[in-house]
Amino acid sequence: MTTRISKIAFLALLVLATTSTAAQAGQYHVYSCRTPSGQSAPVDGWSGSLAKGSAYDDYVKNTCAEGGALIAALGEETTHLSDVDQATWSFSTPSTETMVGATLWRAGRLHGAPNENATYQFWFSGPSPTKVFDECIYTLQCSAQGDPVEPFAGANRLLVPNANLATRLYMNVSCAAGFPEVECKNGFGDPTGYAAAVYLFAADLTLEQNVGPTVGSVTGELAAAPAISGTSDVAFSASDPGSGVYQAIFSVDGHAAQSTLLDDNGGRCKDVGQSPDGLPAFLYLQPCLASVSADVGFDTTKVSDGSHHLVVSVVDAAGNTAPVLDRRVTVANGGPGGTAGPANGANGSNGANGANGSNG
Repeated sequence: MTTRISKIAFLALLVLATTSTAAQAGQYHVYSCRTPSGQSAPVDGWSGSLAKGSAYDDYVKNTCAEGGALIAALGEETTHLSDVDQATWSFSTPSTETMVGATLWRAGRLHGAPNENATYQFWFSGPSPTKVFDECIYTLQCSAQGDPVEPFAGANRLLVPNANLATRLYMNVSCAAGFPEVECKNGFGDPTGYAAAVYLFAADLTLEQNVGPTVGSVTGELAAAPAISGTSDVAFSASDPGSGVYQAIFSVDGHAAQSTLLDDNGGRCKDVGQSPDGLPAFLYLQPCLASVSADVGFDTTKVSDGSHHLVVSVVDAAGNTAPVLDRRVTVANGGPGGTAGPANGANGSNGANGANGSNG
């Protein structure tokens, strides 16, 4: 979108400096595999791997799109060697975020044979592979955890301890023994075809971002005109190194007056809700664009005539803010109710209506 050229040649003295930034610690949720309502979700940030030398029927599968799970499994078609066969799903945060909360919904099943010298096992760990916070080992009388049929069953819920939060999580299944290359048996007749398997049905991850957005190149009537009426605009560029540029927030006399989604990034930069703490929630780790250039209109007819304190801020997906402008303006629409005008800015959206700002 082409930025509308302001007729005002200079900014008012009270407009903030050309480039401004604010650093806070904002938080947001990311849902993996399933949303809290049960809809399938992407698995952004997760990657599957098999250990070197693993058998041909070791698996890392992603069936989330079909209403399934992330699966790490060792199959029934062959035996498996201790300290060799291992399947892993791992999660990593972006470099600008840390994980400050995580709830997983998981289940698993293991088989075994009498007098085995090796055992199947599955476990969860973080932030390093050896920092285990949940495990099931067949030879320690654990053959199953959770409910593989009901993804959100209470038995499947696993709250990750604070000590295991940071930047990585791991879900693993393997054959293990006190010494290497001892066989875990096969041929148990499991209907899934797995001798050992662990499933991740859903994850609710809370990420924290300490670096906020940056704003520059502020122009437009809202930035400098002594009096405004109808729909008055402010144009600016904004960037964010983490979750991305999300909204422009307009406040009049300390009260929120308008929120504008600057670019929905193909639908990724939309709060899907359902978070237990009211924080924004998304399906991707960095849901919004890293930079945008926008010309956002503000409907002054919603404000009474006279002098008002106007603040415009840019917000990233984590809730960190940076100021666009902070000044007193005079609204002059010519009557107690003002004059009729569009409900939303000429560019950007207010609520569900309006067009989006353009990308930078």
